[in-house]
Amino acid sequence: MNLRPRLTEKSLQRAGTGVYTFAVPLKSTKPEIARTLSKLFNVTVTKITTSTRKPKVRRFKRIKGAVSAVKYAHIHLKKGMTIPGFEFSSAPEETPPKKNEKTKLEAVTKDAGAADQKDQEK
Repeated sequence: MNLRPRLTEKSLQRAGTGVYTFAVPLKSTKPEIARTLSKLFNVTVTKITTSTRKPKVRRFKRIKGAVSAVKYAHIHLKKGMTIPGFEFSSAPEETPPKKNEKTKLEAVTKDAGAADQKDQEK
């Protein structure tokens, strides 16, 4: 069975809570998906929910085309188990410095500039 991981911002955030998203073949069943994941990643699947995106007709100028149908499987794993490749680092964003506070770069460059001025005075 061909499982393709769905690596989007939303799916990576859900992976932190133990829910992993894969694109699977349209005719695959939940037991087949569970067996395949258990063999591939050595994990215990507790729940699977599936959703199917219907095919859609799209047109570019005068040419008609189609977006094919896709089936997604949302895999819930036993607590503490992970699937490699779905790591999402939610590092806290740095807050902007206050008005009177120097950034690290400004502090280093001003210190270096002061040292250069002392060397020039000698």
